[in-house]
Amino acid sequence: MDLGWIFRHCYGVKRIEGGYLPVRMSDELFDVYSREGKEARTRAWDTSGITMEFEVDGGTELSFSYQADSYCRRHCVFDFYENGVFAISVREPDESHHGRINYIVNREGPVRVCIYLPYCARVVISDIDIPGIRPSTTPRARRALYLGDSITQGMEVFHPSLDFPVLLGKRLGWDWVNQGVGGAVFDQAHLVDVPTFGADEILVAYGTNDFTAIVDRKVTFTDVCARIDCYMERLAGEAGAANVHVLTPLWRKQYQATRDDRDVLDCLRGKIGTAATAQGFEVIDGLAVSAHVDGLYIDGLHPNDAGALYTANEIARRIER
Repeated sequence: MDLGWIFRHCYGVKRIEGGYLPVRMSDELFDVYSREGKEARTRAWDTSGITMEFEVDGGTELSFSYQADSYCRRHCVFDFYENGVFAISVREPDESHHGRINYIVNREGPVRVCIYLPYCARVVISDIDIPGIRPSTTPRARRALYLGDSITQGMEVFHPSLDFPVLLGKRLGWDWVNQGVGGAVFDQAHLVDVPTFGADEILVAYGTNDFTAIVDRKVTFTDVCARIDCYMERLAGEAGAANVHVLTPLWRKQYQATRDDRDVLDCLRGKIGTAATAQGFEVIDGLAVSAHVDGLYIDGLHPNDAGALYTANEIARRIER
């Protein structure tokens, strides 16, 4: 029985190594990231935001095997939800190459099960054994495409179901695909899938790595501004009728010790906002939707689970408004 239908929030599902490989982007876009280097290729493979969703009867004992590689972070975590309630988090050995997950559904009656795959590895699912499995009924949702860097991808949250794009999509009822890739900058080549995706909502969240490149003198501020303009212009031409939300860089502690660094980042935020507004996009101030508390970040840059929750709620409030 073909069970490729159980995978949600993915661009497509490939059959590989005797199992299912859900992917977040087209082969064409994956090739773009592959040409950028091994690190970008590894992160583009990751199953960030992808789920397995189905309905079974309460008490069902289910299991499946996984193969994982291309880790960009060590932990390998699967989050299980029953009828929308977080039920259990299964942590496999760090950078585990393979294993089998066994789970007994706790609730009674028909139960909607949702399993979030690890955001920091390529994961192939095989040998699925779920007695009585059937599709779960879900209302039609607005299709959302997330475009961004490592923070959008989910680093450094622990639970794959608690990164800010997932939380945002769940609160707003979106059917999302997360194309965030760690290390990414404003680059119009990353818009390959936009014309054919059919998004109702698009969230753009770059700028953090552009700023770091400026501070490290790998690129000039002028060059970054030119890239931003090209990106926004192309996105405007290819987004169709989608609502485009542009999130400026969140609060950060890294590279913020001097007034000069803070000024550069503020100027970059301003440029992103100006370029987005010129194309009619909604601008969301990253400083206003992120906590300015170091304890809500893993490394002074990437939000932890609590920081991601704070950011998701604040972004959602602005979009709802």
